[in-house]
Amino acid sequence: MHLKTGLLNQVSAIAGYVRNQCNQDVMVVLLINHPEAHQGHGTRMQQNLLDWVYKTGQCD
Repeated sequence: MHLKTGLLNQVSAIAGYVRNQCNQDVMVVLLINHPEAHQGHGTRMQQNLLDWVYKTGQCD
C-alpha cells in the first residue's frame, strides 16, 4: 500500500494505491465532507474501503 491520508474539520481523505489479494494494484480515492468526518467516522469508512478493495478483484 502507498497511501496518503488527511483529516481536517469536517473532512477526511485518503488516496493512493492498494495491492489486492490477486496481486493487482488498485488506485483508491475517498474524500468525505461531513460534519462528523473528522471524528472517527471518516477513518472507519477509509478502513472499510481498503478492506473491500483488498478482498475484491478477479484473479486470472
